[in-house]
Amino acid sequence: MYLKNTGWLRDEKMTQTKKRNLRIDTVIDYRLSHSYTETLQEFGLTPCKFFRVVKDAYAQGVVNQSRLEQCLIIERPTLDDYFNEVKSGERKRFPDGTHLSKANNVSLVEIVLEKLPVDEKYPGYAAATREQKIELIRKHVINYKSQTPDADNGARQFFYDNGLAGLMSASPHLRKINSPRVLMELYDKERKIGLFDRTQKEYLGRWEITENGMWQGDSNKQFAVEVIEDVLWHIPGYRDATREEKIRLIREHIIGYKAKDPNSQNGPLQFFYDNGLKGLMNSSAHLRKKCSPRALMELYDRERKSGLFDKSKDDYLEMRERSDDGNGA
Repeated sequence: MYLKNTGWLRDEKMTQTKKRNLRIDTVIDYRLSHSYTETLQEFGLTPCKFFRVVKDAYAQGVVNQSRLEQCLIIERPTLDDYFNEVKSGERKRFPDGTHLSKANNVSLVEIVLEKLPVDEKYPGYAAATREQKIELIRKHVINYKSQTPDADNGARQFFYDNGLAGLMSASPHLRKINSPRVLMELYDKERKIGLFDRTQKEYLGRWEITENGMWQGDSNKQFAVEVIEDVLWHIPGYRDATREEKIRLIREHIIGYKAKDPNSQNGPLQFFYDNGLKGLMNSSAHLRKKCSPRALMELYDRERKSGLFDKSKDDYLEMRERSDDGNGA
C-alpha cells in the first residue's frame, strides 16, 4: 500500500509539473506577441505571479537573457500608471522585475524628466530642443532643492525623491550603482540625444552631475583633464583660440577673475571654485599640489600639449602657486 501511494504521488507531481511547464510555455508565447498588460489580463496574473513565470521560463531555458528582458518590458502608458502610483504612495514599489529591463530603466528616467516644471522660457521637456533639455536638466535636476527634511540636494536626491532609488541601487544595466550621472548616461545613450556630446557647442559636462568619489582614484586623469577643459571652453572664444590668444584669455578671465561673492578673494583659485572644481582641486591624485591653480593648469597643459608654459616662446603663461599670493601673470 505504501509503495502504491508513493507511485500515485509521483505520477501526480509529474502531471502538475507538465501542466505548469505547459502554462509557462503558453504564457511566454503569448507575451512575446502581446503587451505586458494584455498578458496579465489574459491569464489573470498579478505582476508578481507573472514575474515568477518569467523566472521559471529562464531557469528552464524557455527564454534566454534577451527574451527575459523582452518579457519584462512594460509599455509606456502602463509604466506611467505604475510611476504615478509609486509617487503618490498607492504602490510601495514597481512590479518585480521592472528594473531588469533596460527599456524600463530608460523609460522611467524619461517619465521623471518629462514631469519637470514648464515655464515661459522653456516648453515641456518632451518638446524641448536638445539645448533646452540641457538647460532644464541643469536647472531642475543638477540644482535640485529637496523638500525632504534633512535630505541632500542635487541630482541623486532628485531621482530618489521621484521614486527611482530602487532602480539606481538594483539595475544590472548601470555600470555604477547610486550614480545619477551613470543613470543619465544610460538614458542619453539609448535615446541618442547627445546631452554629453563634447563636439557640440552646448553640452552637459559629465562632472556637472556630481557623485561620491568622483575626483578620487588614480584612473581618472583624463576625466580630470576633460573637466578642466570644459571650464576653459566656457570662456568666450577660448575653444578655437590660438596658443597666444589662449594665454591672453587666461590672463583676462582666470588670473584677473573677479569673484562672484564680494567676501571671496579674486583670482584663479576662486575662478575654479566658482566653476565647480573645488572638489577636483582638493581631491585629485593627479595634481602635484592640492588647491593650486597652477598645478591644475599644468596638468591640463601637459596632457593637451598646449605649450602654455613653454618659456622658449616669446610669450608664455606664468601663474603663482596660490591666488592669495597675487594675481599677476
